[in-house]
Amino acid sequence: MSRITIFSVVSVAAMILMVSSSCQIEYKKPPIFTEKEQITKIETGADEYINKAKSASDHFHDLFNEGRYNEMFQLVDDKSELIQDPIYFDRAMHRISSDLGKFESASFTRGNAFQKKSTYEVRLEYIAKYDKENGKAPRYELFYWEIYPDGTLKLLNYRNGIDNEPGYAY
Repeated sequence: MSRITIFSVVSVAAMILMVSSSCQIEYKKPPIFTEKEQITKIETGADEYINKAKSASDHFHDLFNEGRYNEMFQLVDDKSELIQDPIYFDRAMHRISSDLGKFESASFTRGNAFQKKSTYEVRLEYIAKYDKENGKAPRYELFYWEIYPDGTLKLLNYRNGIDNEPGYAY
């Protein structure tokens, strides 16, 4: 073989290697909110905060069913680790939608409210049902909401049971 042919073959192989390596998808661990502020559980009067967070979760589900993932991302708090990776958030919502379908219903299982220095944090747990789902195991959904003094609610963390299912490991 001539030097030009060898050079051409090597060059093409190098280009194919470069293109294929740049197209690899990196799967990351889902961001998890880690509390950095001291919190105190509210024993009496928590229902007011829990009800506000339930309304915010209902709004989250409505946006999900409408496919308005960018608006869902706008609900994320600036201090949440979710804010660092909008692409992960968008991909996760698309994956839930494509694999589970539309959100149908949620049964509230428990919630807790916590006092922070100047805000409140509410953690909610639901058993959710989606229209493509046929499984008998409960699908847990977890929401962490931050409630600011002006009444604004921002999402600190969201977890869907799909994150723990086989085939979705990161």
